[in-house]
Amino acid sequence: MAGNSRRRFRRSTASSISIFCAIPVWRGRLRSRPVESLVLEARDLVERGARELVLVAQDTTRYGEDLGYGRHGLLRLVEALLAETEADWIRFLYAYPTTLDESLLRLMASEPRVASYLDMPLQHSDREVLRAMRRGGSADRYRRIFERARELDPEMSLRTTFIVGFPGEDEAAFERLLEFVSEVRFDHLGAFVYSPESDTPSASLPDQVPRWIAEERRARLLDVQRHIALERRGRLVGRTLPMLIEGPCEETEHLLQARHQGLAPEVDGRVLINDVAGDGPLPFALATGRIVDVEITDAFADDSVGRIVGFDAARSTAGLATREAGA
Repeated sequence: MAGNSRRRFRRSTASSISIFCAIPVWRGRLRSRPVESLVLEARDLVERGARELVLVAQDTTRYGEDLGYGRHGLLRLVEALLAETEADWIRFLYAYPTTLDESLLRLMASEPRVASYLDMPLQHSDREVLRAMRRGGSADRYRRIFERARELDPEMSLRTTFIVGFPGEDEAAFERLLEFVSEVRFDHLGAFVYSPESDTPSASLPDQVPRWIAEERRARLLDVQRHIALERRGRLVGRTLPMLIEGPCEETEHLLQARHQGLAPEVDGRVLINDVAGDGPLPFALATGRIVDVEITDAFADDSVGRIVGFDAARSTAGLATREAGA
């Protein structure tokens, strides 16, 4: 990827304690950096060439609780980044279902610089498994969140992660997870086999699932998702979207790779660019690190294919807004 295409900056650790996660044990309770500190860092990153800012934390949607920001801390931070930086795209990862502020969903729908992308690692959808994990929520509650997100913005991309083989997960619970995934139709999904951590309570739970069964369930879950992902990517074929060019393809120098706002860096696949309108050569040096117009011409379960049809999108929305405000 282009080194100046995007930057992540983190807010420290978490206070939501699950039975299987060792991070709070290692790092302690939630600690948020003030908005002003993060804005200063973001400005520096943008001045050095970053086009996208990615907000990452263990419980991102709890940002600012310890600073007295209340429930709208993350909204306050994103609005400050919009107002005080020229970042082209802003996205946040790791939303928690019980602390997601609907105002953030509305902002995604109304502000083109905020990626219409909701990443919410659910870990499971079966109520009994969630209870065993000490995670609040249910399939019905989660389903309502995602329905509301797509109601506010039909272009919203959804990502989640699940853990299979958690102690006590029987075949019926796993089948309910498959049904939930088929109903919600996530754009992107990660699946992991439960692995006990010696310093977490879940390591000593009864009804441990044999590793081979957990691996088989993971494969079944990913097979279901593969068909859904192909369908979700396929709906974009023929459309032209602004895309961030990340540089030459990792597998071959004869292709460029890019992302639109519905693809988070490093985890969601790529759009491989093999052509440019007018039969010109691929502009490797010119395009890398820019946001350009790309028409999607084909789709697969993991990646899509496209061609550059214009460079108008390279004009920074943030920079334009700043200039207009000062005019």
